[in-house]
Amino acid sequence: MMLFFCKSSKVVNLQIFLNGIFFCFPILLHPQNKADSSKNTLSKALVWIKNNSNAKYSIDGNYSSGNVNRLLIANRLNFNYHYKIYEANLNASYIYGKQNLIKTENDYFYGLTYTLFHKSTVYVWGTVSTEKSFSRGISERDIAGTGLGFNLVKKEKAKQLSITYGLMYENTNFTKLNDIETFRLSFRLKGKHSLIKNKLYFTHESFVQPSITDAENYKWRTLLNLEIPINKHLNLKSSYSHVFENVINPGKKKEDNNLTFGFSFNY
Repeated sequence: MMLFFCKSSKVVNLQIFLNGIFFCFPILLHPQNKADSSKNTLSKALVWIKNNSNAKYSIDGNYSSGNVNRLLIANRLNFNYHYKIYEANLNASYIYGKQNLIKTENDYFYGLTYTLFHKSTVYVWGTVSTEKSFSRGISERDIAGTGLGFNLVKKEKAKQLSITYGLMYENTNFTKLNDIETFRLSFRLKGKHSLIKNKLYFTHESFVQPSITDAENYKWRTLLNLEIPINKHLNLKSSYSHVFENVINPGKKKEDNNLTFGFSFNY
């Protein structure tokens, strides 16, 4: 997991902010008597954090050797904090790959999304993110945006389905192409579904993001996950990701597909 936190100084600022939320809110909301021991205070704070947050870390990939030597490792982390009408999600991923001893992937992504009235039929969201992609020739991409979301079904732990609509600002620094600064419309469909009496979980997230100033600049991406619980905290997992960008560095393909297998750990 340390791979996430060694790639960009920006994520450190996100960590500091989230740490402040996680450890200050319990104290502000549940002030203790001065006579209480520090042990009881810490215990209550940990219980409060457990009741108002959850996290999932997954590692998956594929490996082959022989005529084709291929290594792909995908690390993903999601941390969710929620309290009454507020929700914050920290998402991070790091993907590394080689083929025939030549580096093909060295990509990372960090994103922080805030949601107000997250359990209501209509809610408000805002997001900031940064990413780097060796495979697509992107030295840095920064995005910020806001908009509205709609819960299509009542939001529960194992059942979610929502669509969002918003406006995004993007600044992309390519390695071989002129940098691009643009505003985009953003449409997202996201869901989580429990199948076969909680013996199988299917999650999906798809984005379509056209530029509002350049008709030729559009992109979309999809991430699908299928998980089989082994126990309360460990799942077998398979992931499929599809990314398409119409504006990309010379010599790079516009479309990427990855199918991986591994495990996820959650609390």
